Amino acid sequence: MTQTDLTYEQYLPTKVLFGAGQLNNLSKQNLPGKKALIVISNGKSTRANGYSI
Repeated sequence: MTQTDLTYEQYLPTKVLFGAGQLNNLSKQNLPGKKALIVISNGKSTRANGYSI
């Protein structure tokens, strides 16, 4: 059996705001950098899968 020097580091500073009205809370969030990703979905597949009223 051989020995391996395995090291691992993971840094995932991810914050998820989920639910109706959460877009209004976005301005209250402290962002860690100059970039953010906003995903808003209310398309046909969203409704077909029961994720929207």
